[in-house]
Amino acid sequence: MNVSRVFDVILLDNHLHVCYQNGGRFAVQEISSRWLGPSAASVSRFELARIPIVPGGVVLTNAAFGVLANGTKTLMAQGTGNAVLLWEYQHHEWLLNEEASGPEKVKQRVAAEYEHWTFPSGQ
Repeated sequence: MNVSRVFDVILLDNHLHVCYQNGGRFAVQEISSRWLGPSAASVSRFELARIPIVPGGVVLTNAAFGVLANGTKTLMAQGTGNAVLLWEYQHHEWLLNEEASGPEKVKQRVAAEYEHWTFPSGQ
C-alpha cells in the first residue's frame, strides 16, 4: 500500500495544485472544480520524478511552492545529496528549470521522467 505525503498546496489560475509523493512518484495534481471557478471539474497530474531519483541515491525530503519577483510560480524540491530541483509554471505546465537544478545526474534523470495526464473528475 502506497501512502501519499503532501508537501504543499497553492491556488493558481483558479486551480488547486497539490505537490505530493505517493510511493515512488513525485507529482503535482491540479484540481479544478465548479466551486473554484467557471471551468468544468477535472484533474490533471504532472508526474515530475521517480523516488529515489537515482538508484540508491537521492530521496526528496521537502518541496514547496513559491513566487519569484517577476511573478513566475515555482516548485522547489530538496533532497539528500544536495539535490535541488526547481520547476516553473509556464503555459499551464510545470517545466524543470535545468539551470537552477542539480546535481547534473539528478537533473538529467528528472528531465526524462516528466509525464502529464488530464481526466474529468469521477473517472
